[in-house]
Amino acid sequence: MNTGILLWIDADGTAKWDVYSSANELNAILKTLFDQNVDPAKMMLAGDMLSWPFPSLHQKRQTVRRSDLLRIKQNDIVGVQKPQTSEVVERINLGKKELGWISPEGEFFPCGYGCHTEKAREIVGNLALSDDVDDASRYLEDSGWLAVYKNPMPGKSLAIGMGRTLKHISNQQLQALQRLGIDSKIENISRFL
Repeated sequence: MNTGILLWIDADGTAKWDVYSSANELNAILKTLFDQNVDPAKMMLAGDMLSWPFPSLHQKRQTVRRSDLLRIKQNDIVGVQKPQTSEVVERINLGKKELGWISPEGEFFPCGYGCHTEKAREIVGNLALSDDVDDASRYLEDSGWLAVYKNPMPGKSLAIGMGRTLKHISNQQLQALQRLGIDSKIENISRFL
């Protein structure tokens, strides 16, 4: 499930938010907000981090910067057009095929864009360790799990994250990346081999 939070500033300047549990539910919320003339440039998605639902309105940047929050508060960010809701839904659905966690044994656990922390909590909970773990993502990475993220930098479309002590992916993880057809999409994969 791609659960997340949509935050926005109403036309009257009121900060609001809503939770969605699927791409269809998010799409319905967005359409309602457009009907209410909410500026799409003042909408943000919260998952692992804040991201713009419509990067095309922000020089194609996906990550919301702290300076952006101040600009929104000062009313310096204004959208000039209503983008297609499919832009944000496509980004969320990307995770169903490429983004997620890969266990040291090579099992893939997909998650949506911005949902790695939520998926890590789910995995750790299924391992019956949730009471002993404060940071599920760090626990998985330090235990040899591989996180596959959308690359926020120019270059290849994906990036991987690993724990601080484990710097190499396992053969099973490499085979999983190849099986998924995403090994060639990962920035600097050779550093992890």
